[in-house]
Amino acid sequence: MAELHHQTLETVHLAVLHDGHVLYLEKIFGHRAPPCPTVVGGRNPAHSTALGKAILSQSAPDAVARVVTGELARLTTHTITNREALCRSLDRARDEGVALDLEESRLGLACVAAPIVDSHTGEAVAALSISSPTSRFDERRLAARLRKVADALSRICS
Repeated sequence: MAELHHQTLETVHLAVLHDGHVLYLEKIFGHRAPPCPTVVGGRNPAHSTALGKAILSQSAPDAVARVVTGELARLTTHTITNREALCRSLDRARDEGVALDLEESRLGLACVAAPIVDSHTGEAVAALSISSPTSRFDERRLAARLRKVADALSRICS
């Protein structure tokens, strides 16, 4: 996480899925960091975060169903609240290895996240993310670095 922060100078999170929410385990940020209202120990609805979507994209069908069939609260005008759109977003995350939050949890903030996967089960145990103001968000640059670190952590989790 420190390496990702050092490379990008953006906010880096580590989170797990808990009762349909992401639970933040760690957060590293610096002076360039955007206003990001997350705190270690805090929670956000999984459907509205890149972290949650990254984890769900590599989760068992019953874990996904609990979130998709539950209430999809609108946090901003960009939050996905349509079940079919959320499923398409999870499919894209599964295919690309990263999930996005484009102002879905907070206006002016974008995020890319990658799952950390247990290779024995093929399911996500956690996810890492990089958050940036939308004005300087570079999905390709951030996603490439994030996938590399998440893949390395997935190998360790095996």
